Amino acid sequence: MKCLSCGADNAADAKFCKSCGQPLENNAPRDTAILEPVAPTMRIPPMPTTRSRRKSPGKRRA
Repeated sequence: MKCLSCGADNAADAKFCKSCGQPLENNAPRDTAILEPVAPTMRIPPMPTTRSRRKSPGKRRA
C-alpha cells in the first residue's frame, strides 16, 4: 500500500506509514449512515447572571 503523504511503499495490512507515520487509507467500507438530529429530552435553565462589584477608581481603601 502506497502512502498518500510521502509515497513510501508499505505492507498491505499496515495502518501507519513506516516512513512518515501518517495513517494509511484502507479500502474497507466506511459507515455512511446519515444520522438524524435528536430532540433534547431535558431543558437546562440558563445560568443566573451576577453583577460585578467594581470599586470606583477614585476611592481607595487604606
